[in-house]
Amino acid sequence: MKPKGGNRKQPAGPHGFVRKTRKNNKEGLSSIKKRIRDLGRTLKKGTPTAAMRVEVERKLKALEYEYGEKYIDKHEHELSSKYRSVKHFELKKAERKVRRAQKALDAAETDEEKKKHEQELEESKIDQLYIEYYPKTMAYISLYAEEKEQKNKERNTKTRQELKDKIKKIRDTHGDFDEISREYRKKLRNELLAQGKIFETTGAENEMEATESTSKKDTAAANDDTMEDDFFE
Repeated sequence: MKPKGGNRKQPAGPHGFVRKTRKNNKEGLSSIKKRIRDLGRTLKKGTPTAAMRVEVERKLKALEYEYGEKYIDKHEHELSSKYRSVKHFELKKAERKVRRAQKALDAAETDEEKKKHEQELEESKIDQLYIEYYPKTMAYISLYAEEKEQKNKERNTKTRQELKDKIKKIRDTHGDFDEISREYRKKLRNELLAQGKIFETTGAENEMEATESTSKKDTAAANDDTMEDDFFE
């Protein structure tokens, strides 16, 4: 009999993929860092040919970029877990405000009333988008919670308005709201780089794509070889 709990597999998601836990994510970072150190040692020892050195350097760049991406993913996951409840509560509140403003606008009789409720509706819709597209890399700045410290209040008011202005511009120009996420993710990457928490990876995105492409080709070639072996057996 196998001992209870031994080699127990993690439950797969709806598409057969194993769900990543915080522990797995942390182990992923450690594993990548070990591979980076190993490749660094390989380069220090020297490679038999110049072509091999170029290949090792390319893989090293790709791994360093991947480490930074996983580091940011982990940061986003932690913030998402921390602010999930408050964002859910505020989104429901914003949706109620949209419905109330729309109802009041529909019932308005004078131009003055219509103008007032149109403004309320506009502000409520922007609030709703603010919550939905708030950057995942940033600690959530509440729309409705009271702030006690004046210093934080001024800073948060400024950041909140900057985000609302970006959201309004994207909406009015039919742009891509994901631009906000990309912008603040890049900003965090630069901050982490300055702090020495991730690696300098100029041009590494292309190296990452090349490595993934090579890996896919190798896998496809291996599959072709297996098919040929099966055919001739």
